[in-house]
Amino acid sequence: MDEIKVVKASGAIELFERGKLESSLHNSGASRESIKKVIRSIEAWIYDGVSTKLLYARAFNLLRKIQVHSATRFRLKKAIQQ
Repeated sequence: MDEIKVVKASGAIELFERGKLESSLHNSGASRESIKKVIRSIEAWIYDGVSTKLLYARAFNLLRKIQVHSATRFRLKKAIQQ
């Protein structure tokens, strides 16, 4: 996968790190299979300059379709961070 830049809420630009998304999904209790499905979908969709807010929303929606309980925890973690 090419280097994709994401725009954080602060306006800072950084490279997309698959590991960060994997960690967040794992910490929410998502299964390995669910994580793989979400990551595959995100990597097929992601584009240069996407906001982390939109990236999070997409990952949450995908996870919610696959594993409802983990999506709730993923969403709670995001709310606490804000």
